[in-house]
Amino acid sequence: MNRKETFLSQEEVKAMIKLSTPSNFRLGKEIFDKGGIEIIEFTSDKIIANIGENQRRKVEFLSLSNRLQWNCTCNRNQNKFCKHAVALGLEITN
Repeated sequence: MNRKETFLSQEEVKAMIKLSTPSNFRLGKEIFDKGGIEIIEFTSDKIIANIGENQRRKVEFLSLSNRLQWNCTCNRNQNKFCKHAVALGLEITN
């Protein structure tokens, strides 16, 4: 499956990335710019990836009833995108 053909539109991911703090966005973009993203699984309703260079975290995006649920093993605030979720969001929209 082409990464552009996902259950999330670019607009939806960009709106969710806005749920990050400015520092999480900056750090997530740094991870993205360095290519620190390894896609493990990419289906029509799920994306799982290892994110980061030294300390890898697993990020999961799930499509549930027309909304996105995300989870990251960094255990940060689940109401905001952590830097790892930002990096994955940037990866699937670029």
